[in-house]
Amino acid sequence: LPESRVALIQAVGSLEQNRTKLIDYLATNLNQPSHEVRETALRELGNFKSLPVSLHKSLSEQLRDERKDVRGLAVQAIVLIQSKRDETAQLVVEAIGDESHYVREQALLAAANLGGDSARVVVEVIQDQLNDDSPSVKIAAIESLARIGADARSTFDAMAELSLDADASVRQTAVKSLRSLKPETERLLPILIRAVEDGEWEVRRHAAQELGEMEEAAAPAVPALLNMLRQDDDSDAARQALREINTAGDEAVPLLLEIVQDDDAGRRSRYYALYLLRKMGPRAKAAIPVLRTLLEESDGRYREYYERAIREIEGEDEDEE
Repeated sequence: LPESRVALIQAVGSLEQNRTKLIDYLATNLNQPSHEVRETALRELGNFKSLPVSLHKSLSEQLRDERKDVRGLAVQAIVLIQSKRDETAQLVVEAIGDESHYVREQALLAAANLGGDSARVVVEVIQDQLNDDSPSVKIAAIESLARIGADARSTFDAMAELSLDADASVRQTAVKSLRSLKPETERLLPILIRAVEDGEWEVRRHAAQELGEMEEAAAPAVPALLNMLRQDDDSDAARQALREINTAGDEAVPLLLEIVQDDDAGRRSRYYALYLLRKMGPRAKAAIPVLRTLLEESDGRYREYYERAIREIEGEDEDEE
């Protein structure tokens, strides 16, 4: 019975035994008439890190099965064969054009496993799928290009457009994937800064995380992150990003002063704004008059922070942290 064979394949696949014999056993089930049996065998084969070239023909045949689940699992398995890469790449390209969304998604994700020249060959084909009607296909294409990395840098503009997609999941995936293409900072920053103001919390959070990973190179994003810091839902993500960037550009001084003077900004936000002003040193000299006024009006709680900020901006505490 197919059900018994499925259970047997799953049981055998979970055993630690001779790899070659296990693969051979699974391969014999690719000829079974039951699609459940074939799907189970393909799923188990997909758990290996590599497969022998002897499976190439039988897996190629599974790519033409009438059932989409079989085709999807077959394309995931065939890319695990380390030889016949040109032939495999062509089969993956064909699968990327499959009528089924599911098969296209699996083929797109599998394409990144081709490696080397073979992966680069399919980059344009993957890029075309960024225009697919299905959000899940778009996401699979983005993730595939991100895994290919710098060799897919030519797709940056097309992927960046998806940071404005109508679907929040697509925007989120694009935002957290763009940096994998190793683009120039000046191309990436405006997109991430815009995403910090996205209407969806997950998109804003991922944008902040990506900016944090860029460290000092993301200094121009500090004003946007400071505005994000003032929102309760976003404050943790913004604070973490600001810590990692750990600097600010001259253009941030007015906003930093605004936060320092805002009683509703919260103690942590005001302290952090003061910290950034201190860290800027002489570049923040325009803040001195405001800080002196605040010092004179202080009831004592912030007094030592204002005093220290003024000293460090004026360059009197160069040896202090």
